Amino acid sequence: MPLPGKNSWAVLTKDKAQMLIPLELENIIKHELGRFAFSSGNFTGAEMAKMLEKHLRSMDNIMRGEYRPFCYTIGKESLSRRKIQLPAGFVPTRKGWW
Repeated sequence: MPLPGKNSWAVLTKDKAQMLIPLELENIIKHELGRFAFSSGNFTGAEMAKMLEKHLRSMDNIMRGEYRPFCYTIGKESLSRRKIQLPAGFVPTRKGWW
């Protein structure tokens, strides 16, 4: 996880359950990741491609405009922000693709 955080890359996954695993969540916060997960791991490749096509501009705007860490769920109709409980005193420092 350090590489995407260091390079300000978005993380795209089919595994939305990662948010529930303490070590994964700790790494999302530690490396200030911008993470997008499909709302179901059962989508076909064609369905995921359609969702990415539909939401790509919004995902780009989120990556450019929001401080990380953040997690969004990608659904057929919308993107939904997932709440992350940040440690007390945590101050996000990374914003944008750069």
